[in-house]
Amino acid sequence: MENKQFSETLPVTKRVLAIAIGMRPEVESQTGQKHKVYAAVEYRSKAEKGTLYYIKIFVGSEKYIVIKVLWSIGNRFKLKGVKTNFDLSDKIDEFESNIYSLHDVVSPQIATKLMQEIADSVKPDVEEKTEQTFNTYDVLTYRDEFKGVSPEEHVTMLFHIWVVVSDLRNLCLTVQFCTSDNKPRLIQANFI
Repeated sequence: MENKQFSETLPVTKRVLAIAIGMRPEVESQTGQKHKVYAAVEYRSKAEKGTLYYIKIFVGSEKYIVIKVLWSIGNRFKLKGVKTNFDLSDKIDEFESNIYSLHDVVSPQIATKLMQEIADSVKPDVEEKTEQTFNTYDVLTYRDEFKGVSPEEHVTMLFHIWVVVSDLRNLCLTVQFCTSDNKPRLIQANFI
């Protein structure tokens, strides 16, 4: 039985087209494929903690994908899933999210504490890279990015962590974390 809140299949609107285009880099990162063709053709939506959009996208060679995007308060869009191997005639149906962020798994307080631990673990590398010593070094906010799962089922994540280092300066850290060795690695540290 279909959920009554799930809309009928509709042609894309300018808003849905903009959402699909905005999600393209993350979709390509998740699928591991660069698409020469990427054209949204139809969608369905559902009210759920904001609005869930299921958007069918033509990616060439008579192939389609469906992306699941959550729009929430504050005009925030988040890719929640990608399904591949669709045909134009295949119906867009709901599917479970297959892309998760840290906030989907733990509370914001625990996530922020974990980010502080990760930032602290790479602090020596940050100080070496920036050639500075920091007395203040507090996580302000962060964004996580799921990068994939290896054949051995090791998960790789990127964390973009904003750290307050003085009254007037902040750092943006990019840290890679892989469950194969559970060791955060500093990729980049920039003053902002």
